[in-house]
Amino acid sequence: MFLPEYKAYYEKLILQSDKFIQTHCMAKGSVEKVLSGKKDVNFLNDYRYYAFTKCTKSLMGIVKLLEMGNYEDALILCRTMMECYLSQRYFDDKFDDSTLYDMVVIPMGLNSGVFVLKDGVLRKRDGEQLTYNMRSPDDLSLGKDKNYFVDMYRFLCEIAHCNFSQASAFLDDGNRFVLYTEVNRESANLFPLFVFSKIFENVVLLEYVQFDDPEEEAEDVELLKDLTVFLYDRLHAMCDSLEKEKISVNHSLRETARNAMNSLKEQLGRVDKAFVSALAKQYEKTPLEKTMIPALLTSDKPSEFFEELRQNRKFSARFPELAALIGVEQNPAYHSEGDVWTHTMQALDRAAKFRDRVSDPYAFMLLVLTHDFGKSLCTKADENGVIRSVGHETAGVQPAAKFLKRVTNNDRIKEYVLEMLPLHMKPILYAADRSRQSATDGLFASVKHPADLIYMAKADKELSEEDEAFLWDRYGLYMKTVR
Repeated sequence: MFLPEYKAYYEKLILQSDKFIQTHCMAKGSVEKVLSGKKDVNFLNDYRYYAFTKCTKSLMGIVKLLEMGNYEDALILCRTMMECYLSQRYFDDKFDDSTLYDMVVIPMGLNSGVFVLKDGVLRKRDGEQLTYNMRSPDDLSLGKDKNYFVDMYRFLCEIAHCNFSQASAFLDDGNRFVLYTEVNRESANLFPLFVFSKIFENVVLLEYVQFDDPEEEAEDVELLKDLTVFLYDRLHAMCDSLEKEKISVNHSLRETARNAMNSLKEQLGRVDKAFVSALAKQYEKTPLEKTMIPALLTSDKPSEFFEELRQNRKFSARFPELAALIGVEQNPAYHSEGDVWTHTMQALDRAAKFRDRVSDPYAFMLLVLTHDFGKSLCTKADENGVIRSVGHETAGVQPAAKFLKRVTNNDRIKEYVLEMLPLHMKPILYAADRSRQSATDGLFASVKHPADLIYMAKADKELSEEDEAFLWDRYGLYMKTVR
């Protein structure tokens, strides 16, 4: 599945890149002069614009692959795009006679048949032996690219090659080979966007590039800033989700994500990147967050962590909103499990089974943890003695906001939870009533991550197969309207 929050950035980048290619990317160098081994300053721009055009076309292909769920193939194209970006940046930074000779003259000569490479020896057609420096991708990485290059490139190569250690991406839970799995979904959405942001900044937003249209320039600058914030956040979420993994590919992926985050601080063009360092402060973990993250993101039963906390005499003082759920009765017709605390703990354990499928596992688990805070404020028995919690969805916003303020510094996480919380009952109600498509479309359109609402419903209640199928069918119909 093409994650919606990523898709918007892919579409914006392709649109702005296409505009730039049409208005700026004209070849002005002399191929004949280059082939003769003479330096042509104009060819620096030609190489830069060739690399950018090639990457943009690859990005368009990646979009198609992501839409089909071909995540591994998208990562294979990401590897070629990464090599293209590294070559372009190196060519810009190291442009001299030897660079031109090794990276342009020799490859063009081989393609045209002017040179022959046999048994590792390069010769002219007349037999004269030539010397040149074959630059590997590792040699081409510069600046902060060096910090993430090795791990990211190794991961992309493992995907591209017929490496059986990556076979899990082609096996279902019963070890049957299948065409589609979710194993590489997040990295396939994230890494190509990250790599393309680099060449977009390094080509489109170079200091010397002159824009005839100031509005186009402003759009490109704002797009890069917005994209950088988004990438920083998604990379941080990846680090969190892999926090406790110490071995294998998950460990290297965590290191890749952490180093890629730091590389976003590096200024490659005209956009001042000081805002990234300021942004980093939002991701400093609070003491409460440090204790909760492992339970929420790695435990199969997060409830055990909170049940243990409950035994601590400081629990009520540190977590008053959670403590307030203990003993709050629920209608046994809908909640045979008991009080709101017990229900919340069961919801957390259900959510742990599919937290890896949502847009942000950590934010989602905090949503599940806080979703019924309002019940402690508005639960009461009606005139017939029936226990009701009318309006608990909206009543829970204020205590959830207070709780989140103590738990996390991340504004995006707070926004996610507080946007979703008042709506968390609607998918269950719409499924039970088989509401019209206009109603479900309106619900999905009201949030940034509509699929997460369905997962929230699954955590809140063990949905019947029919109700869940109804919601996913409506979600599929909605997604077709926004594509």
